[in-house]
Amino acid sequence: MTDLFSQRIEWLGIALRVPEDWQIIRHGLSPKKGRLSFVDRRRQRMELVWTRCDREPDLERMIDNQKSRELELDRQTEFQLRRGPKDWIALSCRGAGPTVVTRAVRFHRPSLRLIEANVLTQKDEPNAQELVWGLLGGIEVAGRAEQARHWSAFDINVTVPPGYRLIKTRVLPLDVTLRFGSGDAPAGSARGPEVSIRRMGMAGAWYSGDPESLIRRDLDKVRFAGFQAAQLRGHPVTRAEGEERVAPFFRLLGRRRKVRILLWECEPENALYQVTALAPLKNPVSPDDFQVDCGPPGDRQTPPRSDGSGHA
Repeated sequence: MTDLFSQRIEWLGIALRVPEDWQIIRHGLSPKKGRLSFVDRRRQRMELVWTRCDREPDLERMIDNQKSRELELDRQTEFQLRRGPKDWIALSCRGAGPTVVTRAVRFHRPSLRLIEANVLTQKDEPNAQELVWGLLGGIEVAGRAEQARHWSAFDINVTVPPGYRLIKTRVLPLDVTLRFGSGDAPAGSARGPEVSIRRMGMAGAWYSGDPESLIRRDLDKVRFAGFQAAQLRGHPVTRAEGEERVAPFFRLLGRRRKVRILLWECEPENALYQVTALAPLKNPVSPDDFQVDCGPPGDRQTPPRSDGSGHA
């Protein structure tokens, strides 16, 4: 079963491994309450939720309440209670239908996070219990949500500098963008430092090999000063630099931002990666500070952690 969990996900300081054909269909950005929902090619498979709790919850009572709710829906429901690795308590519910729902709960004391997992399997599914406990055993708390620096999802694997947080996502088929903002920017500020990591898939089907045209097309409100070919981590890359176009009034207020871009094609992934950094002219941000690992999953290296809470 080890080879089954070949896809590594890390989101808001929670790390886990899932089957390669599972996809994220819902995700949250709040450090206080995170969420990841997975489906495979046919059905929903797992929902993972974690919540910050100032007090340790009563896990036994949570399980008893879940059992009572299931019995209200179907008095014939059968239950199996198991305790697993890392203090998981899991209740498997078998009703009249073909689906078995396993709800598991765990409290991680160092980060004060309640972690809940709902895993769906089929009654006739081979190795269903091994799947459930393989998933639960692979869920780790890799760091505090507020200090998360490593993100691995949607085929993007990036380590960000300290002080940056994920503020927005744009997930489309074969086109994913994660946007990070500096924690030093004032609340609600639209002009603070921002860095976007974008992955564009199926490059061989549409990319003409002209990086300058692609960059200019997608950033038509930038006045570019120049483009340069370079090498970075074994890839030919294109570097671009310029300034945002703003109205004269905003220029007087110093609202212009420096734009720096890295763009490269990863042939093994058949994808283009683009890092776009925007920051005030007096304090520019380098896209090189954001480490994006591409290539086949087995060839990627997991960067060292330094977000302060350790693994569990």
